[in-house]
Amino acid sequence: RRAAHALPPLPADPNKATMSAWQQEGGRFVIEDLRLELDNLIVEVSGSLGLTPDLRPDGDLEIRAVNLDVFLNKMFETEVLPMSMKRIMDFTVIRRLDQNELGQKYRGLTLGFSQSGISVAGITLRANRPLF
Repeated sequence: RRAAHALPPLPADPNKATMSAWQQEGGRFVIEDLRLELDNLIVEVSGSLGLTPDLRPDGDLEIRAVNLDVFLNKMFETEVLPMSMKRIMDFTVIRRLDQNELGQKYRGLTLGFSQSGISVAGITLRANRPLF
């Protein structure tokens, strides 16, 4: 079973023209229960992303992470998320506490991409720039 696929398939040579055509065809990149494991960090992702007419990512990804603090710290260390947001994230990002199929407790959040920006749990973190 594939964890991710694009409908229609992504262009072989992604550039502004081919990706614009893909977007106009209703292109979506779909992630279905992608699971990543690294040491004691387990991240499960599902959702779909498309492109706006000006080629900005558009959609939501649901992220479930065991040891979410480790996951967020990696995002801050690699500058995916700005350090200035760390304190706010500590208080606002955690949406729920649940159990996965292994009985491990995890926390979930939504990573959103829209015309207005990239957000986590509804808090805009940065601008969402066009890909091309």
